[in-house]
Amino acid sequence: MSKQLEVDSDGSCRVTVLVDLASFMDIKAAVDEELAPDGAYRVDLSGLQFEGSAVLPLLVHMARRVRNGGGQLAFTGVPERLTQMIEMAGLNWLLAAGSG
Repeated sequence: MSKQLEVDSDGSCRVTVLVDLASFMDIKAAVDEELAPDGAYRVDLSGLQFEGSAVLPLLVHMARRVRNGGGQLAFTGVPERLTQMIEMAGLNWLLAAGSG
């Protein structure tokens, strides 16, 4: 599997590939492999490339995996277009650090 998700030792992360329907399952598998449910992460979305709404279930999966496991996850650098999509979908809790 290629490296879809980079995780640094300090907990900072970034998705390194285009998020779309074709890549969703591979990126989800990388999240499951790389993010410990009880870890603490800051996911930088400032350089995120995405097409369509496949990015929303990915962000929900990331947040629930970590937050439900007792860990902490915050999204940073959220592009305006993605913020609008999150708000339109009623997923504002994604933008609140540590909540879920």
